[in-house]
This record gives sequence, C-alpha cells and structure tokens, in this order.
Amino acid sequence: MTTLVSAIRTTARGVLGLSKSALDLEPVPEEMLRDRRKACAACPAAMRTKQLGVASSAGKLHVLTPMSTCSVCKCNLHAKTRLASETCPRHHW
Repeated sequence: MTTLVSAIRTTARGVLGLSKSALDLEPVPEEMLRDRRKACAACPAAMRTKQLGVASSAGKLHVLTPMSTCSVCKCNLHAKTRLASETCPRHHW
C-alpha cells in the first residue's frame, strides 16, 4: 500500500510541476536556467530521448531535449529546470 501512495504522490507532484512550468509560474532567471540545463546536460543521470550535439571547445556537448528526464527523480528536465522551487536530486544546482 505504501508503494501505491508513494507513486500517487510522485505523480501528483509531477503533474503540479509540469503545470507550473507550462503556465510559466515560478520562473527562474534566464542565466540560472542556462546553468541548470548545462549541468543536467553534462550529468550521466540525464536520459535523453534523442542525442543532439552542439560544437564546443571540449568536443561534443550533449544538450537536453523537451522530453529529457532524470533517472534519479524521474522528472522532465526541460520543465524542472524552469521552476524556482525545484532542486537537483544530486545537488548539482
């Protein structure tokens, strides 16, 4: 029963977060958004639905897509990185 309750809470939190992101509630400043997404793009926990590369001095840098998720918290990273109330489960931001 506790697993079901946990799954319901996680789902409800995800729906709330996606809704806030879609409505542009609790936005972070653009510079913070770029920093968060850069940290997520470099993290091995980020699961990308499609590998996209952009040129960088260090070689090929992978970037997030709108459907990228975190394998630790299961959140959509495109939405999560936009919300001021969210934090990285690995404490990268």
